[in-house]
Amino acid sequence: CVDEAWERYGASRYELVISDQRMPGGTGVELLERIAELDPDCGRILLTAYADLDSALEAINQGRVHAYLTKPCHPDELCAAVDAVLARTARAPRARDGIVYASAAMEEVLARVEKVAAMRAAVLVRGETGTGKELIARALHERSPRASGPFVALNCGAMPEELLESELFGVVRGAFTGADRDRAGLFAHADGGTLFLDEIGDTPPPFQVKLLRVLESGELRAVGAREPTRVDVRVVSATHRDLEAAVADGSFRQDLLYRLNALTIEVPPLRERRIDIPILAAHFAEEIAADLGQPIKLSEAFLHSLGDRTFPGNVRELRNTVERAIAFSEDDHGVDATPRPAATSPDPVPPGGGTLREQVERLERAAIAAALDAAEGNRSRAAAALGISRPGLRQKMRRFGLD
Repeated sequence: CVDEAWERYGASRYELVISDQRMPGGTGVELLERIAELDPDCGRILLTAYADLDSALEAINQGRVHAYLTKPCHPDELCAAVDAVLARTARAPRARDGIVYASAAMEEVLARVEKVAAMRAAVLVRGETGTGKELIARALHERSPRASGPFVALNCGAMPEELLESELFGVVRGAFTGADRDRAGLFAHADGGTLFLDEIGDTPPPFQVKLLRVLESGELRAVGAREPTRVDVRVVSATHRDLEAAVADGSFRQDLLYRLNALTIEVPPLRERRIDIPILAAHFAEEIAADLGQPIKLSEAFLHSLGDRTFPGNVRELRNTVERAIAFSEDDHGVDATPRPAATSPDPVPPGGGTLREQVERLERAAIAAALDAAEGNRSRAAAALGISRPGLRQKMRRFGLD
């Protein structure tokens, strides 16, 4: 019915809406008219019987509907109408706070960022691995009254449990063997700004108790300290885990979830905003071209092939795919991304150019990225596939900015 369709659209924006004309609670024209007022860029197709043709034509003339089809319509006819309307309503690429997009879904995410940025409450950013949750956290910081203060980030999942407390809260001299001096924690470094705790769902319960105390009181106690210290920090956390399920199985504290979950931002996976795939691919190619100092062309066939993938690793996997295609491309037949020698270079240049060491490092980086992609981020499996140790892989990941 019209009311249910409108409720669904309000909960999650769409790139295209196909509506029947006659429905309980109203007409398709009325529904599409309301959608047009809310989001003029959304594609709108009306399915109508011959008897309602006059109202469909009037809606098109007034710009409320982009196309109509009389019933029954052939699937090929419907697909052609969808392609035509999407081409007509395609959103121009946009860039805000370092986030490149064109989809209505990301526009909605950034609109929510705008709304909650000025608030003091904690924010929990949810989304699958590789969706860009840290970029959202940075956008929250940059649009908040704390923008002039520090932005400090920590991946809790990559931090050993025994070091997590001292890394965040600090340590005083003599607290344990090897603590030969006082050291401030990340909470202190973030004072007056924002602390981003990525993969908060991977923290152990004993640490969760201490984090909750800091969030409730605004005071922290460094490891080995007798007196607490006050801090003014806004905490933005992120997770790919189902924290409600973690609460149910006892691995995550419910009271901490309530404190972290005051405001929530959901980052959609790449498969739900496929219009962003070629735009992001082109953006990554531009960044890589700038690093290499030469132009790079992404073929139409290559961009089209990206649209057939599901990208379980999301934006991170897409970037790795583009990097790998550029690193191993050798021709300009439109199969892969093709680096092109600079016009001022008189001699052919190997892909990427530069010294032998630079070229080897680029290929090594691409091979590591490919192994991590194939292993779905599992470092042990990636290291085994590459024939190196896990610590060796981690060292190389840090060296190449893949950590």
